[in-house]
Amino acid sequence: MWYHTVWAYVGIFLLLLACLVGYVYKLYRKGFFSHVARAWAVSRKGLEIENERELSMKQAALGDWADYFSHCHLPEQITFVQRILEVINENLDKEELGPTFLAEKMHVSPRQFYRKFKDLSGITPSDFIKKYRIVKAAHLLAETDLSIQEVIESVGISSRPYFYKEFAEKYGTTPKNYRMQHRKDENVNNME
Repeated sequence: MWYHTVWAYVGIFLLLLACLVGYVYKLYRKGFFSHVARAWAVSRKGLEIENERELSMKQAALGDWADYFSHCHLPEQITFVQRILEVINENLDKEELGPTFLAEKMHVSPRQFYRKFKDLSGITPSDFIKKYRIVKAAHLLAETDLSIQEVIESVGISSRPYFYKEFAEKYGTTPKNYRMQHRKDENVNNME
């Protein structure tokens, strides 16, 4: 029979080898080996020291946005996210700011950028940009005297109803009420 020949055994062996290589490559792409190496290194050094150093480095580099990138631990990952935040901040007023725009600025393909961003943050780049815009708008409302329309334009949102809807979902109030509340808090703090 043909399946008892040497060529059949060689073919089956090569097929199994290709499957094994494919599986190992998939693990590599998901960062399995770097996590194992890191876990081994951490177990040898002491988990508490490593986590504190990692958190402080991440917090210093990413500021208030560090919590959004829970899977970002390595220095090259932190640098990557730091550059993304810079690009977003520099281009926030542009409506075309999106995953494709960021991928171009980061010099990677849109697909590769999307996958890497999602791996580091757990959310899509579009969702993060939306959150970034709303948080930045809240900051501008509380800290500046810009009109609500100027705030909307400065964060790159063209639709006022969309802005009001997203803002209310995030903060549970209208932009006007948010501003008044934060101005009252500021006045109370200044009196003390």
